Amino acid sequence: MKTNPNDAEAKKLLEEAQKKQAEENKAKQEAAEKAAAEKKAAAEAAAAKKAADEKAKKEAAEKAAAEKKAKEEAEAKAAAEKKAKEEAEAKAAAEKKAKEEAEAKAKEEAAAKKAAEELAKKEAAEKKAVEEKARQEALAELQKKFTTDWESPQLSDIEDCGYFYTSPEFGQFDMIEGEFSKKSGYVKSAYGFVFGYTKPSSTGKLYNYIRFEINTDGEYALYKWDGKNYTDLVEPNDEGTAYFYPSTAINKGYNAINKLKVQVNDGKYDVYINGRLIKQGIEFIPRGTYGVMGFFSVGQATQEDMPNTPVVVSYRITDAIIHNPNVEK
Repeated sequence: MKTNPNDAEAKKLLEEAQKKQAEENKAKQEAAEKAAAEKKAAAEAAAAKKAADEKAKKEAAEKAAAEKKAKEEAEAKAAAEKKAKEEAEAKAAAEKKAKEEAEAKAKEEAAAKKAAEELAKKEAAEKKAVEEKARQEALAELQKKFTTDWESPQLSDIEDCGYFYTSPEFGQFDMIEGEFSKKSGYVKSAYGFVFGYTKPSSTGKLYNYIRFEINTDGEYALYKWDGKNYTDLVEPNDEGTAYFYPSTAINKGYNAINKLKVQVNDGKYDVYINGRLIKQGIEFIPRGTYGVMGFFSVGQATQEDMPNTPVVVSYRITDAIIHNPNVEK
């Protein structure tokens, strides 16, 4: 081209050469760019890989740390559970031991209590037996005291006429039986038992009483006195008085012996003459006692022959059951 710039073939060859050179330069440039891109991509890939590796390493480290922490926590939890279990087992064992000891102690105490109760029961039974024996002996002694010999009081003073006279109080009885015999005096004047009264006054006055009496004429009377009026217990009446009634159970006459008996039965009085039931179910006087006295009456001055003939009535107690509210009959 230097020698002949207008040479077409040379120009064509030059253009081809230039075109080829341009293509080679372009290819080279593209190759360079591709290499640069690949290098860049490789660098980026390496950086990414490095970052990924570092991330993976970090994550692995974090995972390992988390696993280590979880493992430590699990181990700590297991240790705590083991400790709690051991403590629970120790507590259960202690409670079991305490329970066994308490049961053993309770058993010992129960046995001791039972033994004490049996001993107390035995001692109470022995004491009761001793007391019962003493009671029976005391009752037997009292029984002897209230089974008496004959007493024969007599009155001859004219001032004694028109009244009734009692023995000292025999005591408190659930049953009392006595024999009576009139030796002299007015035939209709009675004698027997007065009983069931409330507590007498300090001077011996009776405010009320039940009177069971006989006379030598073969008659008996049974009545209550309330301090104002008489209540006939044989044939009640509205007259406020009491009467004598004949009875074949009575041995008539002076010196004849008749046995009178007063018996408490189911909270009421029964009365007998010589073993024959005369009246039963006599109600107690309200707040009445179980006291009993023997008595005899003296007629008016026009009926008695005093002082020439004294009034003499003999009596003795033949059987009795003393009243004791604290023991069974």
